[in-house]
Amino acid sequence: MSGNAAVVLTKPAFRKIEWLERDIAVERRPNGVIILKSRIPLKAYEKHIPASLAKWAKEAPERTWLAQRGGADRQWRKLSYGEAKRTVDALTQGLLNLKLEPGRPVAILSGNSIEHALMTMAAMQARFPAAPVSPAYSLMSHDHVKLKYLFDLIKPAVVMVQDGPTFEKALKALDLDGVTVVHAAGPCDGIKSIAFAELAATKVTEAVEQSIARIGGILEP
Repeated sequence: MSGNAAVVLTKPAFRKIEWLERDIAVERRPNGVIILKSRIPLKAYEKHIPASLAKWAKEAPERTWLAQRGGADRQWRKLSYGEAKRTVDALTQGLLNLKLEPGRPVAILSGNSIEHALMTMAAMQARFPAAPVSPAYSLMSHDHVKLKYLFDLIKPAVVMVQDGPTFEKALKALDLDGVTVVHAAGPCDGIKSIAFAELAATKVTEAVEQSIARIGGILEP
């Protein structure tokens, strides 16, 4: 601001926040450990995250689930709950069709994106661990030592990248024998991979719901 211009606030600068109810039990043990436990019982909650997605896809299918800016003009790309559920189910079927070894993770080397979120949800529904890996290990490293260590540690069955060419050096530093590579934006030259869009176009069968039904819920204490 310059000169004698003044700013007049027509609304309060602060807003009252309605905090959740608090009632904490404190247990102090002789060894110095302090245990805090809420006396307020939990409200009803979904069995797992895929169940929550299914709930809102049914109750509010047009409501936005995720939004991401992209392109030269930075326009919003939005995905509704209904669209997300349909895509996640198709990706889940695609993962199940790969006949992957149980327990082997789906590693995601790229940063946050709508595709990243969709693949994470699909891995959950197909009952494979989702393993997000910091993009820095792929894009800022010259020897990819940390990436190789993580890769050998978790032994993923699927590796997803947002853009193949961007992750070319990282992918070519890994032993991808027996590993399915998925690319979202474009393939990496010399690396066999499946397009995210192709996997997301998989015809859904009853196997998806059967897989979701076999997901374990939150463990009771």
